[in-house]
Amino acid sequence: MAAEIIVNKQHNRSLWVTSLLLGLFSLATTSYCLTLIKINGQLSPLWFSTTLMTIVVFRNSLRRLPLLLGSCLLGVIGANTLMLGVGTFDLQLPLLNLLQATAGGLLLRVLLDPQAPLNTLSSWIKMVLAVGLFTPFVTAILACAFLDLPQQSLAQLFSTWVASEMIGMLALGPVALLWQRGPQLQYRVLLETLITQLVTLVLCWLVLRYLPWPFVFVIVILFYSAVRLPRLAAFIVYFATVSMIPLMLVLNLIPAAHASLSPLFSVPWLPLLLALVPSHLMTLVMHSFREERQHISESEARFRHAMEYSAIGMALISPEGRWLQVNRSLCNLLGYSSDELKEMTAPQLSHPDDLAAHLTKRARLLTGEITSYSMEKRYLRKDKQTVWTMLTMSLVRNHHQQPLYFIAQIENITDLKQSEKINQQLMERITQANERMRITLNAIDEAVISTDDKMQVIFMNPVAEKMTGWAQSHAAGKPIADILRITQDGDEVSQEIVLTCAYPKHTIPEAADRDLLLHNRAGEQFAINYSLSPLSTSTGENIGSVMVIQDISESREIFKRLRYSAAHDMLTRLPNRASFEQRLKQLLLPQNAPPVGHVLAFVDLDRFKAVNDNAGHAAGDNLLRKLASIMSRQLRSTDFLARIGGDEFALLLPECSLEEALEVTHRLVKAIGQYRFLWQGQDYFVGASAGITVFSKGSSAVEIMAQADVACYQAKNSGRGQVAVYHTTEGDILRS
Repeated sequence: MAAEIIVNKQHNRSLWVTSLLLGLFSLATTSYCLTLIKINGQLSPLWFSTTLMTIVVFRNSLRRLPLLLGSCLLGVIGANTLMLGVGTFDLQLPLLNLLQATAGGLLLRVLLDPQAPLNTLSSWIKMVLAVGLFTPFVTAILACAFLDLPQQSLAQLFSTWVASEMIGMLALGPVALLWQRGPQLQYRVLLETLITQLVTLVLCWLVLRYLPWPFVFVIVILFYSAVRLPRLAAFIVYFATVSMIPLMLVLNLIPAAHASLSPLFSVPWLPLLLALVPSHLMTLVMHSFREERQHISESEARFRHAMEYSAIGMALISPEGRWLQVNRSLCNLLGYSSDELKEMTAPQLSHPDDLAAHLTKRARLLTGEITSYSMEKRYLRKDKQTVWTMLTMSLVRNHHQQPLYFIAQIENITDLKQSEKINQQLMERITQANERMRITLNAIDEAVISTDDKMQVIFMNPVAEKMTGWAQSHAAGKPIADILRITQDGDEVSQEIVLTCAYPKHTIPEAADRDLLLHNRAGEQFAINYSLSPLSTSTGENIGSVMVIQDISESREIFKRLRYSAAHDMLTRLPNRASFEQRLKQLLLPQNAPPVGHVLAFVDLDRFKAVNDNAGHAAGDNLLRKLASIMSRQLRSTDFLARIGGDEFALLLPECSLEEALEVTHRLVKAIGQYRFLWQGQDYFVGASAGITVFSKGSSAVEIMAQADVACYQAKNSGRGQVAVYHTTEGDILRS
């Protein structure tokens, strides 16, 4: 509540200061215009106060208008009283000015964009027609209808009213529309504006005094400001120049001897209008040109950064094969700097065995037979090493269908190729997955989302549309936080982490070790890696960011399978020896020591070699799978059974007493001994021997395994089908 009161007080104080400044400005400008009229009414078609009030109505809320317009009206009435004395028109004319300003301001609210009132030539034309012609014309008719003046005076009032209001709106209106709170111009631009203003006034003064057809030269002088200065600065120069010319007229500083100057004295508003209108049009044309040039610069910057921060190598290549532009990933891949690559051609770095196929496909691309192609291709690095890549090429043509340059994606697949001999089928699936992900925009196979400096979406490529479920036309202008929903292990990832606004100087590292999922609008999920990079112009101005998202769903699934294969025996699907040793070491950690100890049992099959010798290894493999299933059914849910050798198994029983361990082990040995294995019409019976040891405090994994092995050996020597326990205190073997 206290903070709200302070804010209200500051707001009210600011409103009173603004109204006071507007009142003083109205007093000053009205006094200036009345001074010109008092000296020579015919030669002074200039009126600023109505323009000022019109823009006040356009730019302020209805709640603020009474105080602001009241201050302006008091300034006008005060100037009338000071310059002309107390008279009949002291209140009537200002009230008509207020009526015109109110109507004009409300009309501008309908016609112009309050955020960009003079961004285009059409908005300037609307301003001129609405408040430069229409409202002055209607108000002049009302003035002639309600004021009691002779017919000749009414005609002069009508023409002077319309002309002075039009010139006042053209001179002051654009300045008032574009003026904002705070510093208006940068220091360099402000200094240039002041110098230009001074030079313009001096040159206009000279040409009006000494040259024939002076307004031709005035227009040329004003055109310099239109071409050189920003809109606001140029309009300020025009305002000061137009304010000076009537003053020179009434003070007889412009000689009337030349026939070329006769319109200046018979129709004084026409030369002013001819000076203002071309200058305004040139200013708005130059503003549109600058805006378009900035837009092109920003588009080029976005494309350059999207290419530079891509995780794979990218390049633009001329039709003759020269590297035109390369990104950092490609430089790292080939071992050359950007400058070194630009001095070389793509065929120079190609492996000789792949060059012919590459040139053939490139020729088909140039003739238009194909639109793009992908191929596995080897490149020669600077260090003479060979690197395998997946090359994707497409061709950009101009509007005459002439080739401009190739867009190349070069992805390092050396590691995949090296593992191809071990698992060719797996590599084929990865290659197919990679090929399916190569649907791109401008040869980019990742999802690319560009934002402005407020993190609002301004561009999405087709891959991004597919992954997020948002069409670009619907996503444009929305915060990127509304477009992306990313989770990690089922939990929402904070948007402050994913989309940080405190841009780092380098790319955010990819979350390779995190299970990140992107959820789109259709309920689909994508396993992803992402990077977020800032965008800036060549001058360092921040213009937004680019996010590159990679779909790694297939790769992540393959890696999970590889991890499973590395930890399991592929014949029995039981954990392998490496998994067993890792689990054993975990149980030996001090924090995993329970009140009831852990037990390890080694199980060795009896007479298994006879099955292999008599029935063959296929029968032995089949028997091992059957026995693994039988043993697994005898265990508790917390027990861990692993195959650690040909016919050797290890059983970890966490938090298990010796009595319970003996019960489980006996049950397991008995199930194996009772199993009847039928193979090609012949029955085979195998048995098992087991050795048990209880974990003792301070024992290592090697000691525990040695004890279980000793016990198992003793059980086997005791007639097989037996279970022996290693006594940890005396080193004795107890048979059970």
